[in-house]
Amino acid sequence: MFYVYVQDYYGNTTAAQYVQVSFDATGGGLYKKVSFEDGKKITRRLVVKGDKLTAKQIPANPGFYNNTTEQKFTQWSDSTDANKKKVDLKTAQMTKSVILNADYDKPSVIIKQMIKGDGIWNNQEFTYKVKTSYPKGKVIPCKGSYVSPAVNAPNITSLTVDANQEITFKLKAGQSLELIPGDNQYTIKSIIQVSNGTNCEIQKMQKSFQV
Repeated sequence: MFYVYVQDYYGNTTAAQYVQVSFDATGGGLYKKVSFEDGKKITRRLVVKGDKLTAKQIPANPGFYNNTTEQKFTQWSDSTDANKKKVDLKTAQMTKSVILNADYDKPSVIIKQMIKGDGIWNNQEFTYKVKTSYPKGKVIPCKGSYVSPAVNAPNITSLTVDANQEITFKLKAGQSLELIPGDNQYTIKSIIQVSNGTNCEIQKMQKSFQV
């Protein structure tokens, strides 16, 4: 807490109490590739104790600048709050000095099954095996979608990692599946499309997702 002493024309002195509000774009060091637009990772404001931040004091949202990720800033939360409850900067009264951490979308992987040809392929299913860095039993939430009106989104909401550190699922042509592990760092060791008697390309990759 800070005190600012002000003396009027008659020599009367009053003290105003200020608190410091710090905005940490890195979320307490959790995110490495983020910053505010000016390149800074932390910015600070002084606010009269008990007052709200003015519109000019609220910084522009930080983000993954100079990076190809689609992760977006989601909210500010108190660094001492383990539950990361959103702090509404437009209504919150600042009664003490505080560090606000930036929160972002978690990195995900989207797998799409695309194929060119006649409609006979619409019902053809293709099996995928994704090798991860997770141990057996890890449940990975998923979100199905589609890029073709000829099919519905796959009805897959989660997948469980097996003893080989793999998850297995099937997609039809035009379907896609987003894997959302919910962690800020993990490794996809390979994505393999298993041949079903067709000329399916096998894709292998190893990519670490670290923000």
